[in-house]
Amino acid sequence: MGILIISGAGLSAPSGAPTFNGKYPIYNNVDLLRSGLEQLEQLKPNKAHKELSTLQSEAVKQKIKVRHITLNVDDLNESCGATVEHVYGRARDRSISELATIDFYDLSWISEKLIILVGVSGLGFPLAWLESYCRSKQKKVISFNLVVNPELECYQCVGDAACSINADRLLSYYESLT
Repeated sequence: MGILIISGAGLSAPSGAPTFNGKYPIYNNVDLLRSGLEQLEQLKPNKAHKELSTLQSEAVKQKIKVRHITLNVDDLNESCGATVEHVYGRARDRSISELATIDFYDLSWISEKLIILVGVSGLGFPLAWLESYCRSKQKKVISFNLVVNPELECYQCVGDAACSINADRLLSYYESLT
């Protein structure tokens, strides 16, 4: 049981973080990383970062396991006090990689009951089949994204995640599942 958060570019974009440009984030390019690191260090967390951190800390108080995995290389979640696993490394550590540290092709590692997608379109592989895999395992998925994904059957909250994520409501929803 527990909550799994998977966040992507749409979480940090409202804070001014660069987003995807084709196959890889634009800051995966070493030259762009060097020139863009100062930009990333100047960013401030938005309300969604803060709410996800609150969700994590409140869940811990209730002995609910929360795992937050991000595709982003910024540390805006950490600046709010959250514990986050970076799939492609962290810009601040200069540890960016084009190879993911988590196998998204074999999703059997997902043990959580509630999966929250934030700023992840779910249109590209391997995350495109994440929702159908989770549904087949009786897990609940909620997606917060700027646009509707017609392929998803889960509840979708469309718009700026910074305006729509609420830690208390997400915890209440999780509790209703258990």
